[in-house]
Amino acid sequence: MERIQIYKRQKGLEIYVKIFGLLFTVFGMTFLIKSMMNGFNTDWNGGDWNYVFYTLQGIVFFTLGYNNKRNEKFFIEWDEKEIKYLLSKDKKIETIKFEDIKKITIQLYEIKIGLPSTEKTISLENVQFKDLRKIKEKFEELKLDAEKINY
Repeated sequence: MERIQIYKRQKGLEIYVKIFGLLFTVFGMTFLIKSMMNGFNTDWNGGDWNYVFYTLQGIVFFTLGYNNKRNEKFFIEWDEKEIKYLLSKDKKIETIKFEDIKKITIQLYEIKIGLPSTEKTISLENVQFKDLRKIKEKFEELKLDAEKINY
């Protein structure tokens, strides 16, 4: 069974961004609350606006780390009998048996799979080049097999 992750992620960077996001948020909120209690200085230069920006920066960093972690679940995998995939637009894991494939159309960043009753489209926009090439090679094999069976 071969499995390809759609989004490549760096686990160390993800943790780093989340930790600094939390630190900036806590730091910014702490000093923002302190400045509000003492009277918020609204002057742009030398005022207390830095704490607002630290808080926002922390929230953005943490959100980036969280989204990176969430994207690890998207994949395409296959074995000798079927292909399974979960892409960002899908709600559940899709499974296609090779014997059910009637037609395959390969485009630049899209693969259309003709099945007996429907047509499935796999969007490969976020796949890295070497993985994209590997996926397209597999679908070329399947395309040739489907053409042999259907003729």
